[in-house]
Amino acid sequence: MAGSKPSIHVGVDARGLTNLYRDLNAAGKEIASELLVDLKQASEPVKDDAVAAAEQFSTRIPGTIKLVSRGGRAHVSIAVKAGGKDAPHAYVYEVGSGRNAGKIRHPLNWPNERKANAWATQKTGPFPYLLPALRKNLDNIAARVTAAVDKHLKNHRL
Repeated sequence: MAGSKPSIHVGVDARGLTNLYRDLNAAGKEIASELLVDLKQASEPVKDDAVAAAEQFSTRIPGTIKLVSRGGRAHVSIAVKAGGKDAPHAYVYEVGSGRNAGKIRHPLNWPNERKANAWATQKTGPFPYLLPALRKNLDNIAARVTAAVDKHLKNHRL
């Protein structure tokens, strides 16, 4: 994993929304661009709740939590992402270490003093922060997205 920047993101598979976005984009790029802005705003509470949860146990992870949006001609994507070079442990805190869900394994003596069986396993505790934030806000996001879609359909008489 040399040089990699582990990160994690959560999202909801919303193929219907992607199809609608593609259709709106075909009707006019302005509509799709406006909708993308509204979708990003609808997702802000997930990011805010994830930051608040991560602040309870980490000083580095909260600063890496970002809302990432992409909109092209045929696809829209909104994700809350955490980790990277400033907090490579963000992924492990959210999902655990490989097949050791809920646990983190790390060497006791490192970097140059590793010895056989010198590894520690510790519980990650109640550290998930992204998925709980998403679950907490799903109904709110659905309502805000529906309102945004209705607004754009009405404003552009579609």
